[in-house]
Amino acid sequence: MRRKRRGLGINLIIIGAVIFLGYIMVGGFAPSFTLTPANKGVEYEIITPGPAGQKSSLQLETIKFKECGKTVAVDLVLDRSGSMSERQDGGSKQKIQYLKDATKTFVSLMPDDSPLGMQSFGSDASLDFKIDKLGGRRDLVNSKINSLRPSGSTNMNEGLKYARDELKEAIPKFSNYSFSLILLSDGQWNTGGDPTSIANEIKEMKVKIFTISFGDNTGAAFMKKAASDLSYWFYSPGNQELENVFKQIAVRLCNENK
Repeated sequence: MRRKRRGLGINLIIIGAVIFLGYIMVGGFAPSFTLTPANKGVEYEIITPGPAGQKSSLQLETIKFKECGKTVAVDLVLDRSGSMSERQDGGSKQKIQYLKDATKTFVSLMPDDSPLGMQSFGSDASLDFKIDKLGGRRDLVNSKINSLRPSGSTNMNEGLKYARDELKEAIPKFSNYSFSLILLSDGQWNTGGDPTSIANEIKEMKVKIFTISFGDNTGAAFMKKAASDLSYWFYSPGNQELENVFKQIAVRLCNENK
């Protein structure tokens, strides 16, 4: 009887070990969460780093962006209106700081050969840096991003006009590149007029428009309409999701420009 019990115990240990190994091979201990573009049509799974030495799927994707991003040109149009000074998610930082961090992460993924430009808007708009190859401009670009200060209302129309004029100049200059624009706002435009016609004009220039609704979903109707199609609209409800949205756009740009 004792031998049978001992044999049964060994069998249970072996079965437990098999189940344990199977769990590691299939799912692992690495936690994951799902980030879904706002149209709910496609889910992007971001797997956080697993055991030491392994890279997550997102890390592998963004590394790939360094290679295929050499054919991608990007113009950023960012909201710096007064509401971007708000804090949310119980965080200690303003929304504008989370935007700065996420934008700088996106810039760090781009290769030196990629043209990049940025405009921002509050009550008025500004050309923060012209569309040109990153090259040795990274310090300047990050400095300009860090200098964004939230104030005023939301003149998205003026911001997109600046972008349109920049793109008209840059597209012939970088004719071998595929151009995309990333528009981010935390609310509805409320001054400067309806930006719909300017957004349509930019799309007619063969520029893909990605839009990000950040925090407040008040302006979602326009942001959906401004995007190239509904799958180009992203909603980041809080601070923690924003950097991942930018990373997913980087992956999307890579996949569409292979």
